[in-house]
Amino acid sequence: MGISYPNAAHAERGLREGLITKAQYDAIKSALKAKKTPPQNTRLGGDIYIHGNGAGSDWTWGCVALEDRDVRELFQAIPVGTPVRIEP
Repeated sequence: MGISYPNAAHAERGLREGLITKAQYDAIKSALKAKKTPPQNTRLGGDIYIHGNGAGSDWTWGCVALEDRDVRELFQAIPVGTPVRIEP
């Protein structure tokens, strides 16, 4: 399950702090408005997923890994568009 990141607040902070250009900011905002995946190749990062294949170790490069059975359960229980908050 893909996480729609960065969101508008992340883009605004990134522009303000000089992490992304105005063109990248505009592309992110445009994608979000169109309900499409925002650009994933900026200094803000991207390609964040909740996926299976095991949660026994920290191997994902930033994604959230669960056991396959847990991903199946989550996918069936949570509708597309549900807000997700990932905390350390």
